Amino acid sequence: MILHIDQTVPANVTKSNILSILDERFQGNRDNTVTFNLTPENIRIVTYKVLTSKTLEGFGGLLRKYCSKRCGSLFSDVIKNLLVLPQTNETEGNVNTATNKDKLIALLTNQVGYSQLYNNEMSAFCWQPLADVDINLLAKIVGQREFEKIEKKNMSEYVLHCYRISNKPNRHGFSNYKPNMNNKFKFTGYNDRH
Repeated sequence: MILHIDQTVPANVTKSNILSILDERFQGNRDNTVTFNLTPENIRIVTYKVLTSKTLEGFGGLLRKYCSKRCGSLFSDVIKNLLVLPQTNETEGNVNTATNKDKLIALLTNQVGYSQLYNNEMSAFCWQPLADVDINLLAKIVGQREFEKIEKKNMSEYVLHCYRISNKPNRHGFSNYKPNMNNKFKFTGYNDRH
């Protein structure tokens, strides 16, 4: 960084110009970024990568990148595929692989190890599964005791309103895939969905 004014430095080189160039290089130029196209093929590929991630950190990173608001067709597809009862021989083979149970617990608690799974605006809310998710199956996969413990811990948290299952936007343009961040309520239990 330039601390003193040097006559050989061009006039357009200032502290703010240098910082903006560094910021552009670290975070990427927003004008040149490629957006993720939600085609069925891309959803299938990313869902497969999320489901087969071997670590919870990898699982969390993919969710933060592709499902930053914990909603959308990709997130719904991931949840539907996580809600499969594990086969007994499947988890015994590789102890280091994160199971569906671990991934669902990470979603329910918003924790991966000692850090938050979501650290954006969604971290203020606990995850309330949509009405198309079978809560009894979710409790069976996670384990009834663990599920009740998580439910009790989340009682003081806020939850975003769950809209209709069809995901048809309401008259204001909000739906489960595009929630109104101000339409929130206190969590009262997983079976009590508003």
